Amino acid sequence: MNNDSLISRSPAMNNDQQINEQIDTLADHLVGRRDSILKNWRHAVDEDPALTSASTLARKEFYDHIPAVLDAFDQMLRARYLSEKAEAAQEQKEQAAEHGLHRWHHGYNQRDVMREWSHLHIVLVNELENYSELSPGIESSSAMSIARRALAELCSNGVNESAMRYAELQQVEAAARIQDPGAGVGVVERARSQTGRDLAPGRARRSGQFRRD
Repeated sequence: MNNDSLISRSPAMNNDQQINEQIDTLADHLVGRRDSILKNWRHAVDEDPALTSASTLARKEFYDHIPAVLDAFDQMLRARYLSEKAEAAQEQKEQAAEHGLHRWHHGYNQRDVMREWSHLHIVLVNELENYSELSPGIESSSAMSIARRALAELCSNGVNESAMRYAELQQVEAAARIQDPGAGVGVVERARSQTGRDLAPGRARRSGQFRRD
């Protein structure tokens, strides 16, 4: 390789390195803000008059799989190779699906779960915008655009995976009602309990199906 090739590639390589460093710094900032992010999300949900189910959950139950979802978001931001990005995306999907299962077991309807995801999205958007305002020059690079796209993917995965899991669960519940229409609430609770065992973390996705007894 001649010197001209090295010189022509150098600015692009330096720019990529700068963007990666900026994203890593942003990721570190979000990790440091983790507790505040979760608290702000809980506060936004509590202040939503259309949501009442969350008030019955203790803090740990409310947060559920969302800290793991945020870990996967951190992993996505720091990913530099396609294989790393794919692994982070898969982790986001699995954790989002498990979060939907948890909410279903606590009596949430699908609309409630979607509204919770919406509040989480807004909280994280606010975090990104606040960081941007406090970081002069970062908007002139691609770092914030990359972070915003990663956040859009995170919340899109969350909504889609939760919706898909709910569809599976509703099929199980409907089948239970058809099998024993006179059993009332008891048959639904048994179906939910059985579904929780059958749809253990990662099991349904790895097998590509869920069990119907």
